Amino acid sequence: MISYKSVPLLEERFARKPNRYGDENPFISAAAGQNGRFDVAGYLDYQGQSFISRFDPNSYVSITRTMDIFDPVRAHETPYAAYARIAAHLTLVGISTDWLFPPEDVRSLAAIIRAAGARCDYREMASNHGHDAFLAEPDTLVRLLTPVFE
Repeated sequence: MISYKSVPLLEERFARKPNRYGDENPFISAAAGQNGRFDVAGYLDYQGQSFISRFDPNSYVSITRTMDIFDPVRAHETPYAAYARIAAHLTLVGISTDWLFPPEDVRSLAAIIRAAGARCDYREMASNHGHDAFLAEPDTLVRLLTPVFE
């Protein structure tokens, strides 16, 4: 869950503060032999409960498995052969603080797709929200993509 957020955002929100919910000061309780938690633990608890209410565990397994095995190049001799088949104009968006899909990887993919002869633009969204930036700042994403549709 924390890989969906950026280091600056996690630091801003939580730092090394004690958990704001309950009496869980990790600095005091550790000396007393207890397992006090940091504030980020409360955030993870909340997100976990929220996630359970929105997703059936089996559908999540299916989604993550699909992500793991997705490979548009596998059936082709080279990436260029695979991407040369693209007829649409693509726009790839990297997010400056995304750990899951780092912007340099997205930028590199856009360059490979262009080198294969397909039309592909790269745009980058500056955000401290990490992978969740497209959810946390939809207006910024829309502004970034608007020139594509004009």
